[in-house]
Amino acid sequence: EVLSSLALLPQETPPLAWDTVSLQEIIRHVLSVYHAPLPEELRQLVLLVGEVVAAHGKRDPVRLSKLQTTIRQLADELNLHMRKEEEILFPWIESGRLSAPEQPIAMMEMEHVAAGELLEQLRILTEDYSPPDGACTKWRTLYARLENLDRDLRTHIHIENDILFPRTL
Repeated sequence: EVLSSLALLPQETPPLAWDTVSLQEIIRHVLSVYHAPLPEELRQLVLLVGEVVAAHGKRDPVRLSKLQTTIRQLADELNLHMRKEEEILFPWIESGRLSAPEQPIAMMEMEHVAAGELLEQLRILTEDYSPPDGACTKWRTLYARLENLDRDLRTHIHIENDILFPRTL
């Protein structure tokens, strides 16, 4: 009965064979899986942290204020970063006419480091995404979504830094 139930669950798409797929396929994967949903998720997180701060700001004013600032900063930086990749770097890579790609790739990697530092700040501010005792549903939802963002963004950065960029170079 359990096996029959499991067979009915949607199957994940098989992972890409990163060493054999084209650069265009890697870029399409990054764009569809990571870039496409991220602006809306960031917008929702900014709204959600605002609601949590408005409702509970007096409970932990310093931490919640820093959390709100960090989320806004991450959203701003990621939205700009993705725009640079989508409008400049990815089309350049796909064109196949690369000359001296080291500098723009190095810039993207530096921005990835900055995003990782902001993720680490979020992890610290949320005590590893563990809501405080008595946290409301919105607060718990915020932390769960931040934890998902952390995981997805680290995977996204890994694919670019460790697969796409080395293959491009």
